[in-house]
Amino acid sequence: MFITELRTFKTANVTVEIRILDLCKPSGLQDDWKEASHQGGRTVQIPNHLIGRVSGKHYLGHLTPAELASDYAKAGTDNPSRKAYQSLQEQLAYDLTASDYTLECRVRINGIHFANGTPNAVFDYSAFYSEDTLEERAAEFFREIGRDFVFETIQGARDQLAALKRVA
Repeated sequence: MFITELRTFKTANVTVEIRILDLCKPSGLQDDWKEASHQGGRTVQIPNHLIGRVSGKHYLGHLTPAELASDYAKAGTDNPSRKAYQSLQEQLAYDLTASDYTLECRVRINGIHFANGTPNAVFDYSAFYSEDTLEERAAEFFREIGRDFVFETIQGARDQLAALKRVA
């Protein structure tokens, strides 16, 4: 698991760190693609620069190039077959190189680590095919999911501190 710091918030006695956790899991590859032998109009070949990263060379997706080309043709797209294949190949390349990520909130009180928390959600990111940086995508994800998991983690740390005070 790889960790990247996103943000740190400090008050007098409390430090809250928001970190990005790379779960080291392929993002949509297993859900969206199935390795297959070449089938004209149905499979997508991985881009040449990615051959060797995975065992398969051709994949079946939820949509075939022929189906997507038909949709593009109905929409009046120029060269719908080429556009469909290129679009699916780009999605396959993204899914081959993307990983699942989540956020972690760590709370320290007076320098003592009290709690970790994560949201029940993940986001995907590919350093090769994403337009934004990992930090930008993580900040967007943080805005999307809200800050509830941070507040819950802080409250958990406070509860632990209160329990320790009762024992002492």
